[in-house]
Amino acid sequence: MKHLLHLKIALLLSVFFAACSPHGNRLSYDESELFYTQNIKKEIAEKLGEYLLQNDFFEDTPKSLQLDFVDKKYVLKMIADEKTRQDTQYAYLLQLFAFQLSTDIFDGQIIDIHLCHQPFESQVIVKGKKGLLLKNVIRIANSRIATDGSIDEENMRKIEAYLTKINFFENDEKFLYFTKTNHTIQLKMVNLQINLDAPIIYLDDLKKEISQIMKIETEIHFCNDFFETKSIYSSISK
Repeated sequence: MKHLLHLKIALLLSVFFAACSPHGNRLSYDESELFYTQNIKKEIAEKLGEYLLQNDFFEDTPKSLQLDFVDKKYVLKMIADEKTRQDTQYAYLLQLFAFQLSTDIFDGQIIDIHLCHQPFESQVIVKGKKGLLLKNVIRIANSRIATDGSIDEENMRKIEAYLTKINFFENDEKFLYFTKTNHTIQLKMVNLQINLDAPIIYLDDLKKEISQIMKIETEIHFCNDFFETKSIYSSISK
C-alpha cells in the first residue's frame, strides 16, 4: 500500500542522493541501485527494493542505497550532503521512515538510517524505533487493519465487516492496530486519522461493537506517529 510518508521521504532525499561506489551485491531499479552486504539475505534485499519501488521511492533522480545488518539490527545507508545531514527536520522524517520499514518489511526489528558521505561513509546516524509486528493484515481500499497476532483472523474479519458497514474507511486512508491484553482490547490509531471537527459519538458505538465481538472491554488509544499511546478516549456517554 502506498503511503504518503514514503512519497515525502523520496521527494526530500532525491535531491541529495548521488551515485556511489558499489559495495556488496547489487540490485537495480531503473537508474537506482540497492546494495546489500553478505550479512543480508538476497530475499530480504529484494523485498525492501520492491517495497521502495512500489512506493515511488526511486522516482525523480537516481539513488544508491546499501542495506546491512550490524549489532543485531538493520542499517540502511543513504548518500546526503552536509546541509541535509544536519537538518533535524529530515532526521525526524527519516525516523518515521525507519519505523515504517521496521513495520512493513522487517517484522518489527529495528532499522537505523545512516546519512553518508560517499562511498557509504556514515556521518549521521538516525536511530530507528521498533516497529509494529503485523499479523492478520486486512486491506480495505487504501486502508488496513492489523493485529500483533493476539486476535485471530475470524474476529478480525468480524471487525472488518462492522467497520465496512459503517463506512469507517471512506475518504481518508486509515490504519487501525489491535492488541489484546488480559483485560482489554486496545485499538490504536494516529490522532490525525480522526477529524476533530466532526462529531465523535461513533467512537462510543465503535468501542461497544468491538467489545461485543471480542467479548472483552475495548479501549481506543490515540497515538503519535510511532503508535505510542498519548491519550485514551473517554466515552462522552459517561
